[in-house]
Amino acid sequence: MDVKERELSPPKTLVLAPESETLKTIPLFYWQSLAKKLSKHFTVLVVGTRPDDTFDVVGNLRDLRGLTTISSVARLLAEAHLVIAANSLPWHLARHAGTPVFCWQDQYLERCTPVDTPYVFYTASQLDRMAEDAVQFAEEPRTTLWSPRDLKEIEAA
Repeated sequence: MDVKERELSPPKTLVLAPESETLKTIPLFYWQSLAKKLSKHFTVLVVGTRPDDTFDVVGNLRDLRGLTTISSVARLLAEAHLVIAANSLPWHLARHAGTPVFCWQDQYLERCTPVDTPYVFYTASQLDRMAEDAVQFAEEPRTTLWSPRDLKEIEAA
């Protein structure tokens, strides 16, 4: 890809949706750290309802918390290259739109096991691994995150 093609291609967009009961176990400063790491590879949009000054809006990071409606967030989620969310409404909307979703959660794990759309699940201690996987995903997007073995197990069930 030459420079002109790169300039014309839209940026890869990552939506972070940190707000849910998960904030009890994965505080916003973890999300801030993740956003900083990933803003080098994506345009990072943070969505939610509670604006504050946790996220430093610099470079490719935009804090849209408190500035969006449910329908505008749904569109952002549907058009994103990747969504990282807690088990919350944005996570469900992204899943049903077919957007690849990384679920970042430490509690209520039984609620985070969909089999109908691509996803990967991470706990709080896996921040660095999740960031690495997201960067790899940015470099080589896939329409499914399931391995062929996983798909065979699902079909056999």
